[in-house]
Amino acid sequence: MSVPSRLLSHLTLGCLLTVGCGESPPPPSNVRIPIQIRSFDPVVASITGAVGGEFVQVDPMVPEGVDRADWRPTPSELASFLEDDLLLIGGRESWTDTAALPSNRTLALDERLDTELIETDTVVTHSHGPDGDHSHRGIAPNPWLDPDLAVLISTWIRDACVRLAPVHQEEFRSNEALWRRRLIEASTGIELAVNANPTRPVLFASDGYQYLQRRYGMNGRYLEWSDVEAIDEARLAELESARSTHPAVHLVWPSPPAASIVEALEARGIESVVFPLPGRTDTSVDLVELIESGATGLRSVYDADS
Repeated sequence: MSVPSRLLSHLTLGCLLTVGCGESPPPPSNVRIPIQIRSFDPVVASITGAVGGEFVQVDPMVPEGVDRADWRPTPSELASFLEDDLLLIGGRESWTDTAALPSNRTLALDERLDTELIETDTVVTHSHGPDGDHSHRGIAPNPWLDPDLAVLISTWIRDACVRLAPVHQEEFRSNEALWRRRLIEASTGIELAVNANPTRPVLFASDGYQYLQRRYGMNGRYLEWSDVEAIDEARLAELESARSTHPAVHLVWPSPPAASIVEALEARGIESVVFPLPGRTDTSVDLVELIESGATGLRSVYDADS
C-alpha cells in the first residue's frame, strides 16, 4: 500500500483515543479550559501546543532535566496523571506495560502508527508480573522525521482536542492546518536538498535518522557516535571500515560535535554537518524549526546551493 493510501486509511479511523478499536467515549459534559495535557515526547508536546493554542496546557511527563530513557514514573507521579485530560505517550516505553493509565484519556502514538514504524534489530524484553516476560523487536525513534507520520500525529491530537472541547473545534482545526502548512514548507527544503544529488553517500552519527532516510531515499549508513567525546584509534578504524564500502565525505550529527572531533574528521576529508535531534532531557522541541535547521545542513551535503 502506498504512503498516501496508508495515510488516508489512518485518517479515517474512528477510534481516536482508546488504544483498542472500540467507539470513543462521548465528549465530557463539563469542559475544562485550558485542557490539561501531559506528553512524554518533546516534539509531540510542541505539536500539541501548536494545535491546541491557548486552549491547552501541555506539561512534560518527565521532570525537567531528567533523562527520558532512564525515567520511570513513581506511584505519586502516576497518580498525578489521573488528573490530566489527555496523556500522550509513545506506547512502547517499558513502564507503560504495567502502568494503569486511563485508556479513554491516553493516546498511544506508536500503537496508532503501527505498521508505519521501523523495527530495529534490538530485542526488548518486558515483565508483566504474573503473566511473565515477553519480547519484541525495538522501534526506531523519531517517527515524526517523516512528515507524513508527523501529520498523522497532529491529526490525532487535533481530533482528541475536538473531542475534549468541541466548542473550540474550529480553532483546533485552523491551528492544525496552519502547523501542517509550516511543516510541509519546511520539509520541502529537505526534498530539494536530497534531490540535488540523491545517490550521494552520507554517514549518520546516530541511528535516530531512520525515518528521515526512508522518507527521502537517502543513501545513508549509521555509526553509533552520538555520545562520542573524542576520536580515538578504534573510532578511526570503524570510520575507515564504513567508508571502504560507503565512501561518504559528510557525517551528520544530532548536535554540534567538539572542535577536536571536527578537526580530526576534516583532516581525513570529512565534513561535519548538524541535523538537530531532541536531547534526552528536552521537554519541548519545535519540529518545524528542527526540520528547517536540518534542511540547511543537508544543502551543504548535497551541494543544493551550487
